[in-house]
Amino acid sequence: MMCGSQAYASSPIKDVMWTFKSHAYNLAKMLSGDKNFDPSVVDKALATYLDGVTKLRDNLPDKGQDLLDIKKRFGDLVIAIDENRGLIIDQSSFQTQYRKITQVCNSCHDKYDP
Repeated sequence: MMCGSQAYASSPIKDVMWTFKSHAYNLAKMLSGDKNFDPSVVDKALATYLDGVTKLRDNLPDKGQDLLDIKKRFGDLVIAIDENRGLIIDQSSFQTQYRKITQVCNSCHDKYDP
């Protein structure tokens, strides 16, 4: 059986997560108020997340419990982004809706990237 960290360490997942890093940093700065809310930055970040997670979900093999669980969690993240993305119109809605997205995202990190 593959442990979670081995599943997460696979190259395609790591590569996609790396592309998210600068977006996550900028969005975290907006959440904290260190940067002004910019809807174009938020939309670009969420589009990048959606594209990367969709590609990962669709290309991971259906082998092993960990990979099946990761695929499900990626599917849940796609849904969370789709459901919340259009509701982000200002700083207040960004804080609320983006936190809903990151809760889903963090559930995977909590399990597979301790």
